[in-house]
Amino acid sequence: MYGYDSCQEELEVRGSGARWILVGYLLVALLPCLQAAERKVVLLAVSKGVMPDSVPQGTQASLDEKAELDGVCLKVVFPKDTWFADSNLKIKDWRGYTALRFTAFNPGKKPVGLGMTIKHQGSTNYDTRVDREFALAVGKNEIDIPLTGSAKNNGTPADLSVVRILTFGCADEATILFGDFFLETKE
Repeated sequence: MYGYDSCQEELEVRGSGARWILVGYLLVALLPCLQAAERKVVLLAVSKGVMPDSVPQGTQASLDEKAELDGVCLKVVFPKDTWFADSNLKIKDWRGYTALRFTAFNPGKKPVGLGMTIKHQGSTNYDTRVDREFALAVGKNEIDIPLTGSAKNNGTPADLSVVRILTFGCADEATILFGDFFLETKE
């Protein structure tokens, strides 16, 4: 029959099986959290040195360090009525993403208004693109721009299956620091 050593060995085997079952249950329980983490993708990796590919003459764009933005950031010195844009977007198909998110820092003494333009499949003029305006308070700002139900300026649905250009503009003279830009899907 079984001696002491055999019983000890059997208990150890059963114990390790129970540990694997526990690990399996934990993975199933944590899977929604793990999936949610995978639903945030970097669109423009400023912290890795990626710069927008279109900066007009007069606008200054450079990489800088800012602790409030967790290190490397994009510093843009906007003259009055200017912009920067990126057409070399890492992700062109924005369907399924619910928000464009980024952190911006306004080192000035007053709020600054910014505009965002998305030129997408079928954008040919002002009416057929997507424009959003928002204000940056003084200091650090967490910006969350909803994409779900995005409409062109003429009110018709935007086709985000092919986003060609993302532009940010400023009507005032201002210096703004930007962190990474993300596309995100929320539960």
